Amino acid sequence: MRAVFSGVLAVLVALGASASAAPTERPYTWQSYGVGAPRTARVAYELGVGTRDSRFFGADGVEQGVRLRYQPWRGVGVEAFGGLLLHSDHAARPAAGAEVVGRALWQEDAGVDLDLAGGYGFDYRERQVLRARAALGRTFGRLDLRLGSAVEVPVSGEGDAADLSLTFGASYRVTPWWRQGIEVGGEDLEGFWEEEEAEGGAKLLLGPTAYFTLGGGVELRMNVAAVYAPPTAGAPAGAATETWGLLGRASLAYTFGE
Repeated sequence: MRAVFSGVLAVLVALGASASAAPTERPYTWQSYGVGAPRTARVAYELGVGTRDSRFFGADGVEQGVRLRYQPWRGVGVEAFGGLLLHSDHAARPAAGAEVVGRALWQEDAGVDLDLAGGYGFDYRERQVLRARAALGRTFGRLDLRLGSAVEVPVSGEGDAADLSLTFGASYRVTPWWRQGIEVGGEDLEGFWEEEEAEGGAKLLLGPTAYFTLGGGVELRMNVAAVYAPPTAGAPAGAATETWGLLGRASLAYTFGE
């Protein structure tokens, strides 16, 4: 598994080094992008509030974190994250991680964009995980569409042997500084049919995302999503379950060197 990650990252670096320079937007909350203005650095403060735990997309409680990104070339970025989950039922829990994100296909050449990422994380469940992400997208004038996926493979702690999430995002440029979109996500979808799903069953998320470029290298993203967690396949009829929840996320970022 580690050899696969190393190979993917080497390909991304080679692709990014040959790409031309141009800035780009990142208008979604749950999608990873490999492109950006070269030789820039970005720092973002992230805040999340959740009433129902969703491992890939947010936790039950209040999250606070800082995300750092360095973009050596247009097609490759390196990200690091550190955060803290606050919840009334337990002590504060830390999380951290690092990824390399790059663009393997470009719409102007291949007709679609393909972003790939790989890295390591220590999550709020106190597990060490290997992560891989992919996002396929295309822009049609003011309309942007993205289909993404992420895989986590725990190397410590309890849980499934591998966890998969799927996402879809669409956004429309309303003004030069505002994109309005909607995002859909799903995780642990095997919970619909597997009685032994280890992560608490499937979860589906849906909600709007607003993205603002405020000038001077400042950008703001805000998302709110309803979480639906149907009973697992093996749940007894009439069993009490926490079916609905809510997640809210915001990110305020500043880019140096653009």
